[in-house]
Amino acid sequence: MPPDPSESRPLRRFHVGAKAVITRGPSILLLHEAGRDAWDLPGGRVEGRETLPQALRRELDEELPGIDELRIGEQLGSVIVSAIDGDPGLLLVLHAVEARLPPAIRTSASHRAHAWVPVDEARRRLAPELAALLPGPPVKGSA
Repeated sequence: MPPDPSESRPLRRFHVGAKAVITRGPSILLLHEAGRDAWDLPGGRVEGRETLPQALRRELDEELPGIDELRIGEQLGSVIVSAIDGDPGLLLVLHAVEARLPPAIRTSASHRAHAWVPVDEARRRLAPELAALLPGPPVKGSA
């Protein structure tokens, strides 16, 4: 029997964000967030009426000053990150990104470090939800 529309559940709200998987050879670029013991992929939340590509370009310009020749490629997947402390959840969409970065990478004030790490190491450093979407075969013991 089809669901009764009068018994509909309230809509669940989410923030939406875009993340970049930027590779150099066999390595992926990770950023270390200032004030947290966490590594992340470059990118962030969509603002206003931005499209995902617009938001990703803006976030990459903010987080990686000097990034150039940016090309947003295929979507690698998406994941919902659970809500914390009453904040709505976050729907993250990962994209393969090609870009030219300066030899001496600078990051924004919201990050304290960057690292080029092999995919298996990136999977260990990232939140399991993001790690599962990275290209290549999963590493034993990861999601």
